[in-house]
Amino acid sequence: MELEEFKQKFNLPRINKYQEMMSEEQIQYFWHLLFAIKEIFPTIDIYHAGFNLGYLGFGNKGLDVSYVRDFLFVMHFGRDKNKQVQFILYIADKSFKFEKIKEVMIDQAYDDEVKESIELKEWLLKFKNVALEVGINCDGHSLFPVDYDKNVFFSTDEAKKYLQTRYQQIKPETQKIIGFKNNLNRELALILEKNTPSIFIGLNPKGNEFFDFQFIENRSDELHDVYNKEKSRHSGLEVNAPSLYIGNEAYYIEINTLQDLKSL
Repeated sequence: MELEEFKQKFNLPRINKYQEMMSEEQIQYFWHLLFAIKEIFPTIDIYHAGFNLGYLGFGNKGLDVSYVRDFLFVMHFGRDKNKQVQFILYIADKSFKFEKIKEVMIDQAYDDEVKESIELKEWLLKFKNVALEVGINCDGHSLFPVDYDKNVFFSTDEAKKYLQTRYQQIKPETQKIIGFKNNLNRELALILEKNTPSIFIGLNPKGNEFFDFQFIENRSDELHDVYNKEKSRHSGLEVNAPSLYIGNEAYYIEINTLQDLKSL
């Protein structure tokens, strides 16, 4: 596949917007990275999801499902601490959890430091070999971001309807927020102003093996929204999910599939 034809497979507004923020050198590396992934993983599915500019996910994700069966890599469209464009390819947590992969790969991210010690294709092949060894499927359906109909993505309205059937609602919803609690009295709050399900929860989700999520960037220089007890947050939590308001720790995350919400 020629480069121009390949680029059209990623021709979506948020991906284009992120490229406009890149330097010429970064643009060249961006396409070099994607081309290398497709060379080593010819049938891998590449999809775009997430909050703000989002991220690229790589794995096995058919058009008929709303979740990733085998999640291999993720590349966030983000910025570094100096607010400069920065995109780094990571082995997805769901795959990196295998001890054998940790032993062989050592580094989860192909960042500037790792680039100095190993070529990109060699790093990808190294991961592919050990992934197959531990039973991770490295094949997809050769799908690209433009192949995914927007209708298959999980919406906030769908999330609200599911939560209303599963949990007790704490207060009548507002235009901005709705809160729920489960039979253990643990609370969560769904932000209704967002298109993609954006949720406050009280337990740190990092490292869990049950659902995929993304921390949501806040307006400060921090990488993601992990709220200590003193940190200010959405005022609607005070009434709709008081255990997540100021005085308590809270985590603000994005969920992209119904299956992940069910496992929350």
